Amino acid sequence: MGTIDYTNYSFQELLEAKAGIDAEAYPDNYNALVKELESRGAGDEERKKRQKQSEEKEFSIAEKRVKIIGYFQIAAAIGIAVLLLMGSFSDERQNSLGIMIGISFVCFNFCAGYTAIKEQYKWYWLSIIN
Repeated sequence: MGTIDYTNYSFQELLEAKAGIDAEAYPDNYNALVKELESRGAGDEERKKRQKQSEEKEFSIAEKRVKIIGYFQIAAAIGIAVLLLMGSFSDERQNSLGIMIGISFVCFNFCAGYTAIKEQYKWYWLSIIN
């Protein structure tokens, strides 16, 4: 049986072949496989590059989700402010404690949303608490 020509194999196929080959039973093929893997040191670079791109894509998706949450928090701040204003005009008996709590919620929601949209990582705890 002749030695297998591994030059036409993809890097992934070479790794799979290495995982499945018996080095003692087929030493010539194993040595040829190892040589081909070593000659493709660039394969490691290519794999690392693909992995980095994948991680960057996942991070980008996570950033977009955080921004969407930020927009919802800004919308909640606006909604609370509108409800607070509507309540203060319709009910003259609204106490100052209720107004202070409402204003606090508006400010908190707005700050949490703004920091999420502007990607201010050290302030993400606001969005988490919110």
